[in-house]
Amino acid sequence: ADSALDLVFQLLLPFAAGAHAGLDGDQLLLQFERQRPIVHVENLRSGEFLDDAADTAPFFDALSRVAAVSLPAGESVRLITERAAELEREAVRQSDRAARPLG
Repeated sequence: ADSALDLVFQLLLPFAAGAHAGLDGDQLLLQFERQRPIVHVENLRSGEFLDDAADTAPFFDALSRVAAVSLPAGESVRLITERAAELEREAVRQSDRAARPLG
């Protein structure tokens, strides 16, 4: 059986990919075994759920184009893990500096 995390994925795109189909704003694409797909689009002041096939199809097409230029999953996980470790080390250094007495 799949764990919940096996069903979620993120795509990382290198800066070298340039402009891509995912730049149109925030969206959450949901696919189900027995239901039609749903897309949640979000903008500055509102959000909307789309469930009509004609409305959701362009988002899934864009996802395919983004996936084609994204990093492989293993590379994405490695980069996320490395960056998280860097941020943690920096937070510890800043905390250590802040805890030192002045003088």
